[in-house]
Amino acid sequence: MAKRTTPTKKAAPAKKSAAKAASAKKPAPAKTATPAKTATPAKKTAPAKTATPAKKTAPAKKPVVVKKAATTTPVPAKKTAPTNSSPAPAPKTAAPKPTAPKTAPATAPKTAAPSKPTAKPAPAPAVITRAAPSPTGARLTLGVDEAGRGPALGPMVIACVALDSAAARRLTRAGLADSKSYGAGAQAHARRLELAAEIRACAIHVALEIVPVDVIDARVMRSELNALEREVARRLIAGAPGCHRVIADGKRMFAQLAAEFAGFESHDDGESVHAAVAAASVIAKTQRDELWHAIRDRYTADFGEVSGGGYVNDGTRAFIRAYVERHGDLPPEARRSWPHPYVADLLPSLRNEGVQLSLF
Repeated sequence: MAKRTTPTKKAAPAKKSAAKAASAKKPAPAKTATPAKTATPAKKTAPAKTATPAKKTAPAKKPVVVKKAATTTPVPAKKTAPTNSSPAPAPKTAAPKPTAPKTAPATAPKTAAPSKPTAKPAPAPAVITRAAPSPTGARLTLGVDEAGRGPALGPMVIACVALDSAAARRLTRAGLADSKSYGAGAQAHARRLELAAEIRACAIHVALEIVPVDVIDARVMRSELNALEREVARRLIAGAPGCHRVIADGKRMFAQLAAEFAGFESHDDGESVHAAVAAASVIAKTQRDELWHAIRDRYTADFGEVSGGGYVNDGTRAFIRAYVERHGDLPPEARRSWPHPYVADLLPSLRNEGVQLSLF
């Protein structure tokens, strides 16, 4: 009996083997699950392959965009198409964008136009010019005066002379005074010529400007004779060396220039204020007389001696009337903007409406 029970114990291992078999059967399906997982990577590779051709088709669409750009510039677009570099045309399109800022600076100068109002005070450069040291290092005085403002014939002359104190004393001892104080005629002219030579010998600076008849007429017809004189004086002062004092003859005439030039003064009878103004009057007068003598000599053969110096007096009126009677018009040296009532019966068309007939 006891020997029979031992085999029953051996049957227990049979159960264990059955359990093992059962357990062996259970892992078998688990192993089948693992091949399913291996199938999934196959799916991942499959779409990856399909994705790659899709990307290849995408660049095929980009050349279409290049063709659109080529419509604007056909020839360059065809050259860029084979390169398949879409970014290359992009910088070309970006190139016009810099043109937009180019237009912006174009508007910038328009904003710079307001600088022009600041440039209106042109006296600044003139003051800088006068601030320069004089050639001798001495203190200089500049005088400004005119000759020939009122004549009916011939030009006007405006002059400036710069003197240091030594030259002013030398000319004063030589008898320098207002040019009108020497009178008229050949002797007065000869005396002024002597003084003019003395002035040029000792002055630091001498300059003049001749204003022709046509310029005078154009400005007088606009009542700008005074403005014309100031413009000429302004140029002469700006061209002079650095002077500590500037004196112009004509208080009201040149008063405006005081705002433009440091040390500027305007006086009536300025010749008595400083020798530099008297010197300028002599230089202007002698030059104007020389110009008048050339006019006078031009007509002596046809009209005899032409007197009066071109100023409105009996000698000048007689000459102009004789000329009109012969030629039917005023002489070319006559100021047509001046009133000529003594030839109104000969030249009824000659009118002077709107002419500046007074000093101010």
